[in-house]
Amino acid sequence: MSAEDTYRLCRCGQSGSKPSCDGSHTNVRFDGTESADSGPISNRSKTFRSRKISIQEDHPICVHSGFCRDTVFDIWSMRRHSSDPEVLAK
Repeated sequence: MSAEDTYRLCRCGQSGSKPSCDGSHTNVRFDGTESADSGPISNRSKTFRSRKISIQEDHPICVHSGFCRDTVFDIWSMRRHSSDPEVLAK
């Protein structure tokens, strides 16, 4: 691999050689039009504050992967309980 080489990454999800593109997008009529909001984060995010922590939520880009929670708390309840040292340690 060198810096001069060209690499094509799969965006349609159908490639048989992921993460590389194998041209499968032409068979599935993939529309690769960019639709993500590329404006300033401040236009779409909300900031939630408490005495000890603040959370900036950019909901339109949330992928629901679960990193905002553990088995007991989610980040919104952590904010409400931010005076609890155990919660702050998380």
